[in-house]
Amino acid sequence: MARSITLHPEHGVNPTLGICFWCRGETGEIGLLGMNRGKEAKRHTILNYEPCPKCVSQWEQGVVFVECHESAQFDGHAPIARDRYPSGRYMVLDRAAVPRVVQPEQMANDVLRAGKAYIEPRAFNLLMEWMPEEDSDADRD
Repeated sequence: MARSITLHPEHGVNPTLGICFWCRGETGEIGLLGMNRGKEAKRHTILNYEPCPKCVSQWEQGVVFVECHESAQFDGHAPIARDRYPSGRYMVLDRAAVPRVVQPEQMANDVLRAGKAYIEPRAFNLLMEWMPEEDSDADRD
């Protein structure tokens, strides 16, 4: 099945440079937005939730806890998983610390196996308050 792009009459393929949702660094991706609801593309745009290589290397240091809302927070806010809309805040927790903060044990094991967890803002804030500095590499923006 052929896919096509509707060209913008003034801006053509209407390119944009991709930036990482998590750190806002350039990803090296180029998005071709075409008509883009009739608007010129912004110079930089978040194209997806895939972490950039810099974020991946950080995330591989432990288990990622991603703050998520249960509904979209702005127009065009796509879910990262069913009914999970990321805020952009996350923390990387040392694997050894996970059983101390995630209960029951089976849930902690599931989180360790997945390497990530989507948590609501209230839980994220509590975790940020509890987190010893040596156990976490948190994005505090």
